[in-house]
Amino acid sequence: GINSRSIRTHLTQKTEEIASALYRISHLPIYIADILDTQISSIIEMIKATKLQYDVNVFFIDYLELIAGDSYTEKSYDFHSSLIRTLKLIARQLDIVIIIASCLKRKKNEFYNRQKPIISDLAFNIENYADSIFLLYRPEYYDICDFEDGHSTKGVIEVIVAKNKHGKHGNIRLMFKPEYGKILNFGDASFEVNPISINSRMNSMDSDFDFSRSPLDFEIGLNPSAKPDDGFSPF
Repeated sequence: GINSRSIRTHLTQKTEEIASALYRISHLPIYIADILDTQISSIIEMIKATKLQYDVNVFFIDYLELIAGDSYTEKSYDFHSSLIRTLKLIARQLDIVIIIASCLKRKKNEFYNRQKPIISDLAFNIENYADSIFLLYRPEYYDICDFEDGHSTKGVIEVIVAKNKHGKHGNIRLMFKPEYGKILNFGDASFEVNPISINSRMNSMDSDFDFSRSPLDFEIGLNPSAKPDDGFSPF
């Protein structure tokens, strides 16, 4: 991989690798709408048009709080709650999956007393409409060196399955390489921890099911500019 920081600062000489990667990505069925018009009516029309034209099955919204109301007089809580409800209906109508990234709403005193996120840290009634909710937690950021079971937290990101309408709850441990914006399987032999720090505030909850050893046969590419403390809730 290529360090994302070196790309942004133009310090990499791997131009051929970058060009090759861009070529491969350009031929994947991935469509990015980097738009300034974030009103709900425009987003709904875009989802419908994209589904009709490209038969897209999964949509990502990054992130919920950036979507503005159709009127500046609308209260944020009421608007975003209505938005989530509308997206839920559209997902059912078009038979698609909508994954929404959202910020946590913890107060400062709650953050210092409890680092691990829980469902109530999410705003706008997300928990009432989401079929599944995943929260992210990096204990290493809080200078926590080991998990309760003795495993090291270095380079580990924990995915907390806080709600799962069609499956089990629990925690999944993965390896996080922030300099590449990449998440790998837990214990991946190719993983090397580099001395780099990323601001993060993410956390966990008790569970009767342990996912820490579950194999995951995939890699996830993350947006390097995304805030690592964002929880996200897929419908």
